Amino acid sequence: MRAFCTPVDLDVDCDGVRFKSHWYNSAEFRRTGIQSEVAKRTGFKLPGYILPLAMRYLWVEVKGKLIELEASVRVRIDGADLNVPLSSLEAAERDRKALKAMTRESAEAAHVEARLKFEETTGQSWDAGCRRTGSPKRATGITRHEAELLDTKRGTRRQA
Repeated sequence: MRAFCTPVDLDVDCDGVRFKSHWYNSAEFRRTGIQSEVAKRTGFKLPGYILPLAMRYLWVEVKGKLIELEASVRVRIDGADLNVPLSSLEAAERDRKALKAMTRESAEAAHVEARLKFEETTGQSWDAGCRRTGSPKRATGITRHEAELLDTKRGTRRQA
């Protein structure tokens, strides 16, 4: 394997091995216990090998031993869908990154639009207000009388 496969560094976490947004795992790999060792670490990598035209399987080196891992999916699909070349994985990852970037840009644009609409509607800056702490003052005068009328109308206050 080491002679004719392409060497790569593979990300490892508690779910398995990730390569180009695809997950790989096997029973033999789980038996090594490496996943529980790296569960609390971030950015843990292991050396591995891939066949660029057949990305259904890859091999990872754990303690000097090569272990074959099969692509695993979180949804039920036909097994033939896992037989993809590396170029397809790279294209899918490029598309996913572009979509994430567009999502970030549109979220920022929506935030800016909301601020502009607020300033246009109210004539005040988005950050112009201030927050007051404490309890509000008790109602007096006409305001108190209106509140009492509403309470009696709703039946929430007992009449004298």
